[in-house]
Amino acid sequence: MQSILILLLALVAILEAGPDVARAPEPATRPNTLLIVWGDLDEFLLVDNAHRLHERLPRSRLQVFERCGHFSYQDKPEEFAQMILDWVGGGYRGV
Repeated sequence: MQSILILLLALVAILEAGPDVARAPEPATRPNTLLIVWGDLDEFLLVDNAHRLHERLPRSRLQVFERCGHFSYQDKPEEFAQMILDWVGGGYRGV
């Protein structure tokens, strides 16, 4: 549950920063790991932002879905579901 809240806070920071996520405020120190999910064809928030966000968030893992837009969970529902199951099943431990 905390990871979801942190993800939402990160997304708010991205939206407040506009298209240049490098201007986003420093993230708060957090004990949890974070999974960042992005589509490589996202036209709303370009994939470069995902890489910058990942660099700025320690203990994060970036998953970029190929041939997906902004809604990767709709574009590749089976792969997305498996990624979530893997993460919840312990994939976060290696971050």
